[in-house]
Amino acid sequence: VDEFDDVTLTCTADSNPAPNSFSWTSMDGTDVQGTLSNNGFTLTATISAITYQQAGTYTCTAGNGIGVAATAGTNVTVEYPPKFYTPPDPYPAAIGEDVSMECSAFAVPDITTFTWSKNGTKVTNS
Repeated sequence: VDEFDDVTLTCTADSNPAPNSFSWTSMDGTDVQGTLSNNGFTLTATISAITYQQAGTYTCTAGNGIGVAATAGTNVTVEYPPKFYTPPDPYPAAIGEDVSMECSAFAVPDITTFTWSKNGTKVTNS
């Protein structure tokens, strides 16, 4: 999904009797609020405007007090544009000396190219 899209997680259990405990949790253990339907056999949760920090595995757990509660997981991949790590500002450099500048960013899918420019003109290694 793209960053800031709404994501709907749906989990359907098959048990007799119907589950009396039903939950979605994120990878850090936080409960994701949901709505029961289908006579208590389906739990649907919506994550509004998902962010890249919310990507990961979500686990559905259903139990009815008989045996061990069942779990099932799904992985949510969030695609987002490049985000930059903060560079030093300003870059320390002595007049007349070479300066080495680094640009670091992260994104999904991975970044494949970087371009440096100064005042709109492409800069290359020299």
